[in-house]
Amino acid sequence: MAILTTAAIGADVIAATILATQLLPRDVTVTRSAQVDASPSDVIALLASNEGYQKVNSYTASDEIVKITLFSPSSGVGSGFHFDGKDGKGSQTVARLAPPWSGAWGLISAATQLCAVLGY
Repeated sequence: MAILTTAAIGADVIAATILATQLLPRDVTVTRSAQVDASPSDVIALLASNEGYQKVNSYTASDEIVKITLFSPSSGVGSGFHFDGKDGKGSQTVARLAPPWSGAWGLISAATQLCAVLGY
């Protein structure tokens, strides 16, 4: 009888573990924000530029081994960079630029689904 009880408890633990993984979110969004003394159009131009974004990229300051490889175009939709560092590797691509008066603009990562959205 002890074997059946142990097997039943083991099956319950496995079932609970499987159920618990189904309750976890499938997508995770990471949002960062900053307050800057600049016009929305200047901020958009900075974030939409490969080299400009690196000036505010917090990972380059916190990860001394991160490798950043820029890819074309140098600015606007389709521009971006590949990264490889202690926190992982992937790429970030400018997917959409909306005018500041629309309420939001986004830089959406193709590889990591990391999304940084700043709104006015």
